[in-house]
Amino acid sequence: MYNIKPVKKLVMKKQYKILLINIGIAIFFAILLSSSDGRSIEDFTAWYGMIGLGGGLIDLIIGMVSLANKDKSFAQGFLLSAGILMLTGFLSCSILTR
Repeated sequence: MYNIKPVKKLVMKKQYKILLINIGIAIFFAILLSSSDGRSIEDFTAWYGMIGLGGGLIDLIIGMVSLANKDKSFAQGFLLSAGILMLTGFLSCSILTR
């Protein structure tokens, strides 16, 4: 009667998993460090900016080193994460903390 195809299993790519994990870690540590000083949004943005810039540099180094592997998705994930973390960290430090 109806031609119903089975639903494919939804799988997230490795690059996006690495990106979400790294952003989650940065947000977690920013919340943790800003809540110890007080709960103002300026503290959170300053801490997220510093953690984002530092984490982005660490991810950039890991991504560049792991480019030698055959599996490029691991390196692409860290390079994507480095770009997003450094971009949001720079925005957070420069614009939101004025």
